Amino acid sequence: MDAMRSTLMLLGVVLHAAQIYNPDHVWKVVSGERAIFFSELSNIIHLFRMPAFFVVSGFFCLMTVIKYGEPVFIKLRSKRIIIPLVSTALLVNSVQEYLLGNFTVQRFFLDSGWLSHLWFLVNLCWYFLVAVFAVWVVRQLPFLKGMLAISASEILSRRWLILLLPGYDFLVIMLGKVIPIYSISLGGVTLFGLLIYFQYFIFGLFLYRNKNMQYLFASFQWIYLLFLIIACISVEVAPKLISGLGLEVVNIYLHGLITWLACQLCFCFFSKLFNRQSRVFFYLSDASYSIYLFHHLIVISLGIWIVQLELNMYLGFSLIVVSAMLLSLCIHHFLILRLPLLRLLFNGK
Repeated sequence: MDAMRSTLMLLGVVLHAAQIYNPDHVWKVVSGERAIFFSELSNIIHLFRMPAFFVVSGFFCLMTVIKYGEPVFIKLRSKRIIIPLVSTALLVNSVQEYLLGNFTVQRFFLDSGWLSHLWFLVNLCWYFLVAVFAVWVVRQLPFLKGMLAISASEILSRRWLILLLPGYDFLVIMLGKVIPIYSISLGGVTLFGLLIYFQYFIFGLFLYRNKNMQYLFASFQWIYLLFLIIACISVEVAPKLISGLGLEVVNIYLHGLITWLACQLCFCFFSKLFNRQSRVFFYLSDASYSIYLFHHLIVISLGIWIVQLELNMYLGFSLIVVSAMLLSLCIHHFLILRLPLLRLLFNGK
């Protein structure tokens, strides 16, 4: 999971570099030369990257809470999450906004201009609070722990569970019909975004507690691959067969199912190929945090420069990805690891 978590973080560099050349999306930096390849690449990465990341986060969250207890967990995660969040927002994202010509005090501080690529850290803060409260409640009510254990054992060990998980998306969208969750902001992120990704974090919590589900989720399942193929084909075919509300319902379910199946395939891939001790991934699991915090500013800076050079878009994309990775890695290796103040500010250690 360390290998997967670090890789998912590093894919953020690829995703944001691809957005420069994505014809379907207007990003902070836009090239006049675009291609559908970058649109598809962005869609594929976006499909599984953050959902799988939040599953892993939920898994490690519960593991750490149980190991150290709630007070120590809050202390550790506050240092690891909140300090780098504030430091990057003030010292890195302010430069980014100024570079883009968007910096004003109101926009940056009051309109969440500081947030940018740090939104997932805000999500984690909320999720950690919910997880700690839930663990505390369960410890106060032992009978509830038994009920949850039995329910989890019965439900989470079923292969067909993955077919039901997209139902959560329907609940969130129905809630949006009653409450303005798309506009309610909690620390810069919308309530809708918090709720949508919360399902993956919760799943990660239960995944830690259920060995059977760990096995199923990290093992190659032909039936899941078949479901994924059918779902992908159905997304293309559905608009030709149905329309209106029916099409909306089918699309919500299919996209949710594809995301869950893609997450399962991601877990399976890393379980098969990287389920061993590795010095490279041990190093990257620590470095990926610093790389993610700094890469956004570097990608934007390089993007502005390379777009002006009017290089071939595939060459420009490759240069941005490789250069952003290397520069961010150098910042981590030569500055953050060697200067205690920077290690605290940008790595929470």
